[in-house]
Amino acid sequence: MLKKLLLMAFIITFVYSDSKIDTEYKFGVFIGKLDQVHQNKIKSVALRLEKEIENILNNNYNISVSFVEDGNEILDDFISFKKYNIIFIPSPLYLSEKKKMNSVSKDMYSFTYNNRFQKYILLTNKDSNINSLKDIKNKRFGNFAEAEYFSKWLDYLALKEVGISSKKLISSEKAFSKDKTLILDMYFNKIDFGVIKKSTYEDMLILNPALKDKLVILRESEAMFPYGMAFFHKKTPKKLVNVFNKFVAVGILKSQFKHLFSLLEQTSFSKISKEQLKPLENFDIEYKRMKSKL
Repeated sequence: MLKKLLLMAFIITFVYSDSKIDTEYKFGVFIGKLDQVHQNKIKSVALRLEKEIENILNNNYNISVSFVEDGNEILDDFISFKKYNIIFIPSPLYLSEKKKMNSVSKDMYSFTYNNRFQKYILLTNKDSNINSLKDIKNKRFGNFAEAEYFSKWLDYLALKEVGISSKKLISSEKAFSKDKTLILDMYFNKIDFGVIKKSTYEDMLILNPALKDKLVILRESEAMFPYGMAFFHKKTPKKLVNVFNKFVAVGILKSQFKHLFSLLEQTSFSKISKEQLKPLENFDIEYKRMKSKL
């Protein structure tokens, strides 16, 4: 009986695990909680990167990319080392299973903007008379649909400064698939305020300085929000990790794929440390602490 059970366990492990995970790059990319526009954008960038990286490596290493919409599924398949030896996920998903991820991860990376994480800003229309967090009461909020932490950062500010969830203050919420559209709607008085990346607003100001006449930054975060994060599993052979790290370290990704990064409104992809994530982790802990008191 014991032999049969052991044989069955071996068969299940063989069938449901990827036998090439030790010799190829098996990428898992999370696209859940994104609208179709952003899912297609990420798929396009990832698949183009796959082909171009294979060419640069002279096809010595195979690369396969899978897109996953279920957060638990991609984490489970990575942690158990079944399907993926490297995954790309948003930071909230990492923080939800931080202990497990840290215990099985070897190296981690992130997209960055000018070699740093993103800053968020709370941008308001001057005509809406929003001078403090209290003033968002009964106002129209524009939320970027691609958001990782945008609405949570607003909620954090409201809880910290007013003691009330932002959901109970705002009169309505409109989701946007493009943050640039959000800014224009605010300029034309269709919404009162919103949370976006500071870099996006700065880029738009270059093209349209008149935005400053009607829009004002009420709050600004630390540079602590990564666009997305990537992790190698610690069981991944050193050869695969070392080749990838050399690829990142010498700036090939930054120089060769600048055009692709621009589609994600990022400028580079680099290795990061756990220490760099401390501000984000502290924010997440403090936010959950305040929410628990409601």
